Amino acid sequence: MRYLSGRLLLVSFLAGAPALAAQGRPIRVDGIKPLAFGTIVAGTPVSVSRTDPVRAGQIDLTAQPKHPIIVQLSLPAAMNGPLGATMPLSFGANDGGFAAQGAINAQTAFDPRTTLVITNSQNGRSSVYLGGTTQPSFNQPPGTYTGVITLTVAYP
Repeated sequence: MRYLSGRLLLVSFLAGAPALAAQGRPIRVDGIKPLAFGTIVAGTPVSVSRTDPVRAGQIDLTAQPKHPIIVQLSLPAAMNGPLGATMPLSFGANDGGFAAQGAINAQTAFDPRTTLVITNSQNGRSSVYLGGTTQPSFNQPPGTYTGVITLTVAYP
């Protein structure tokens, strides 16, 4: 058996002028946890639920309380590995989660492939969670695979 490992780094991106405009309060974006697939066996798909407290990706947002925020994820089609190898990724309609109070067990599912408009919590803090699936081939080269997810946020 070939063992591999994979994780997607959550890169937070603070959008330009629109993100800074609302009520004079900028949006703060903090990548808390990467989406981590852990040890992967070649030929065996691995799915991570957005509600998995250990492996789901998490990004925290701090912004104007009770204010709408536009959220868009840029999701890679594959992770990159050793010597140019790639491992396919897929994201489904319920792989994104939003929690106005930042609690992983209080999420509302969303499709991370589409733009989402959320309303921030009363205290100005919320979280975005992400799950997904990787599908290694039977002859997938062993090694560590990584990718980058970018979150773009703005006030409408």
